[in-house]
Amino acid sequence: MSNTHEHLPIIHERVDELPLLLAQVREMGVPELVNAAFPTHHKWQGLSLGHLVAAWVVFILAESNPRLSHLCAWAATHLPTLAVGLGGVVVEPDFTDDRLAPALE
Repeated sequence: MSNTHEHLPIIHERVDELPLLLAQVREMGVPELVNAAFPTHHKWQGLSLGHLVAAWVVFILAESNPRLSHLCAWAATHLPTLAVGLGGVVVEPDFTDDRLAPALE
């Protein structure tokens, strides 16, 4: 056994904001409703459009900011919480504004 100390990152986040909003959006079935109403191209990869819209709704509610271009930077700072709240693996490129464009069409 080595005497090296392992440094683990500590992430703290308010439990009354993002986790609560993510749970509410999932409880309302937003990802499933969006995915059913707006099928994506068969080559779409990563986070589904429904889960992406759910994250965008949470961003709008948490930040009072509806701009697409700000979602990616915000999501990058909350990836662990978004992964747990959306129920899957998420990466920063999942939240680019060009991926959200189909939601606005």
